[in-house]
Amino acid sequence: MLPLPGHGREARLFYTLAADVAAMAPSTSIGAAHPVSIGIGGEEKTNDVMKQKMENFASSYIASIAEKRGRNIEWAKSAVVKSESITATNAMELKVIDLVAEDMRDLLNQLDGREIKGKQLKTAEAVVVDIPMTTRERILQLLSHPELMMFLFW
Repeated sequence: MLPLPGHGREARLFYTLAADVAAMAPSTSIGAAHPVSIGIGGEEKTNDVMKQKMENFASSYIASIAEKRGRNIEWAKSAVVKSESITATNAMELKVIDLVAEDMRDLLNQLDGREIKGKQLKTAEAVVVDIPMTTRERILQLLSHPELMMFLFW
């Protein structure tokens, strides 16, 4: 598990930038990864020094991830420091992601022939198999919803 500044929506940008191939669907957005701190009963008060430390850590961490993957370092840092968000189209233009795919078939076609870690992907003819969640998985997903967890904890 990565030591991410937050465990919710702001962490998604870190995961996307760390991926070998970053893809988005049209009409989606990415960003707003400013670190947040939440405690019991709502937002936890964090002093200015601690806020600055969290922001500096998150900013340098995301910069190192973006640099490793050849992605836009400056924009990644601004998503943390300024909570900037962009559309999938802008993300492509700014070299934050690698591709925009309409659906799973489009994604597999675009991935076909790409080289990842020295291996060429052969995904154009891949068969997509839906694996539905079990009843147990659906219940756990419901119970692990952050808002429900906060309500139950309260």
